[in-house]
Amino acid sequence: MAETSFRRLHIKIARTYHTSHTVFPSGIDSTLQRYHEHKNSIDSLELTLPSFCPPVFVNRWIQIAAENGLKILELFIGRDSCCSILPQSVFEAKTLVELSLGILDLKPHVINSIRCNNLRKLSLLEVDLDDMVFGRIMSSCPLIESMTVFRCVGLVNIKVTKLNKLREFLVVLKRSGCVEVGAPSLEEFICSGTRLVQMYASQTLKILRLCPSGITDEFFKDIAEKFPRLVMLNIKLCPHLRRIGISSHSIKRIYLERNKRLEEVQIDVPNINVFEYRGNNIPPIFVYSKFIRHFLGF
Repeated sequence: MAETSFRRLHIKIARTYHTSHTVFPSGIDSTLQRYHEHKNSIDSLELTLPSFCPPVFVNRWIQIAAENGLKILELFIGRDSCCSILPQSVFEAKTLVELSLGILDLKPHVINSIRCNNLRKLSLLEVDLDDMVFGRIMSSCPLIESMTVFRCVGLVNIKVTKLNKLREFLVVLKRSGCVEVGAPSLEEFICSGTRLVQMYASQTLKILRLCPSGITDEFFKDIAEKFPRLVMLNIKLCPHLRRIGISSHSIKRIYLERNKRLEEVQIDVPNINVFEYRGNNIPPIFVYSKFIRHFLGF
């Protein structure tokens, strides 16, 4: 029998579903089993499930899809679910290139074996994992190009220094912690909720957004040398900033928003075309270069 490819398979069981908790999942189970028996490939699988869905079904669905060439998996399970622990079959799917997980518990034993070494995109949304588990994922998936880490329970310190292909990174911490980033291909970095941000120099970074962050005035020194291709800079709700200097020939857009203790800003950015300040009733002192004064009409 010739192989058939199902580009996308979407399964969503509503929270208000009143039929027996096993009737509908059993139907899905039978359907996926037929796909497996007929060797139908499943490229993409999205599972949005309520808390009552039996874990035995969820585990089997993912395993069947993984054995049928699964490339994209999105798995979101209701809070207080009996199957909130991530099935081990997820990280054993060698064909995965995109993985999105929401409201799941990543126990250490689940990731003892990580075989999805071709993973290109990873999203962890309100997932329960610790720093050690996150580190294992990073060291086992070196080809990640895009990553989102959003309000993950238990995750305090994030270190991303071995993802040479990472281009986009968004991180929002649930608990104030530290983020260390060193990625030679990074183009966009958005970071929020951190006590400390340590960024290595990057020749490729174009977009930088920090809100809120524990950065100090020192962060802006030599910013042109550290990020020579930076185009957009957005600094918001950073309480430790007092007197900063921004000097760069590449930056075109600057946004300074609600940095409540900011007293003075020196700007030498000759190619700027957008400058926006939002803050206290008493604005800081701005010191502009001659070109910037002309741009602002002074």
